Amino acid sequence: MIDRPLFTLKGCGILVVLHDLGMAARFCGRLFVLNAGKLIASGSPETVLTDSLLAEAYHISAYRSCHQETTVLVPWNRLPKERANLESGKTNEK
Repeated sequence: MIDRPLFTLKGCGILVVLHDLGMAARFCGRLFVLNAGKLIASGSPETVLTDSLLAEAYHISAYRSCHQETTVLVPWNRLPKERANLESGKTNEK
């Protein structure tokens, strides 16, 4: 396990590419979310992994909880593209 306080004190950072949202939410202090090669969000897991972002970027909904002051996120349902667009606030209208 990565000791975040130790790296903060030493002024170090670690760049990790994860496709497991639960692991990213649990172990990363800052996330960068890409969709179609473009940065669409960055920040703490709590501020980035919102329902609307999960719907927009991954077409999923998720179960979330908190355990020992740590965010727990479990991808739950795959959303149909139309519903994902509605939940993310996007429409097909031009």
